[in-house]
Amino acid sequence: MTALRASRKVTGPLLGAALMLALPAGPVRAADPPANQGSLDARVSRLEKLVENGTLVQMVNRLDQLEAQVRDLRGQVETQEHALEQLRSRQRDLYVDIDRRLRRLEVAGQAGQSANQTGSAQSSGQSSAPDQGTSASGGPGQGAASGSSSDTAAARDAYQKALGVLKNGQYQQAAKAFESFIGTYSDSAYADNAQYWLGETYYVTRKFPQSLAAFRKVISQYPKSSKVPDARLKIGYILYEQQKWDKAREALSQVVHDAPDSTAARLAQDRLQRMKREGH
Repeated sequence: MTALRASRKVTGPLLGAALMLALPAGPVRAADPPANQGSLDARVSRLEKLVENGTLVQMVNRLDQLEAQVRDLRGQVETQEHALEQLRSRQRDLYVDIDRRLRRLEVAGQAGQSANQTGSAQSSGQSSAPDQGTSASGGPGQGAASGSSSDTAAARDAYQKALGVLKNGQYQQAAKAFESFIGTYSDSAYADNAQYWLGETYYVTRKFPQSLAAFRKVISQYPKSSKVPDARLKIGYILYEQQKWDKAREALSQVVHDAPDSTAARLAQDRLQRMKREGH
C-alpha cells in the first residue's frame, strides 16, 4: 500500500511534464485563411458597391451602346463599299462603251477617207477630159471644191487628234480639243460627234452641269444626229446621279420610245429597271 502511493506520486509529475511538451507553447488559434482570400473579398466588396450605386449597370448600358455604334459603322462601311463597286462598274461600262464607239468611228473615218480619195480621182479624170470645156487653170468652182476638200481634211485631222487625246485618258485636254474643234469647224460633219464627246469628257470627270449642257446641245443643235439617243441616255444618267428621279425616268423612257432597237435604249431600260429595284 505504501509502495503504490509512492508510485502514484512519481507518475503524476511525469505525465504532466509530457503533456506540457506535446502542446504548443502559445494560445490555440483557428486555421489561417488562404493567401488570396483578402484580395477576393476586396473584389467582391467592390462589385457589391458598384451594383448598389448603379455604376455597373451604367457600364453595361454603355457597352451595349458602343456595340450598337460599331454595328452601325460596319453597316455604313458595307454600304460605301457597295456604292464604290457600283461606281467602278459604271466606270468600266463607260470605258467599254467609249472604246466601242471609237472603234466604230475609226472604221467609218477610214471608209470616208477611201470614198474621198475615190471621188478625188474621179473628179481629176473628169477635169482632164476634153469634153468638159474647162481651161487648164480651172474655174472658180474648182477652187471652191479644192478649198472644201482641204477644210474637210483639216476637220477630220483635228477630230481624230481630239479623239486620240480622249483615248489616252487626258480628259481635260480632250475637252479643250473638242471645244476648239466645235469653235473652228461648227459646220463640219463631225461637229455633232465632237459635241457628244465633249459631254463625255465632262461626264467621266463628274462635271455634271457642264456635261448636261453639252449633251443638251447635241439634241438642240443636231436633232437629226445619230448621237441624239446616246445624248438622251447620258442626260438620264446625269439626272440619276443628281437624284432627280422623275426627270431621269422621263429622259430614259424617251430614249426607249424614240430608238427602241438601239443600244442606248437597252441601257436606258436597264437603268429604269435598276431605279425600280431601288424604289425610285
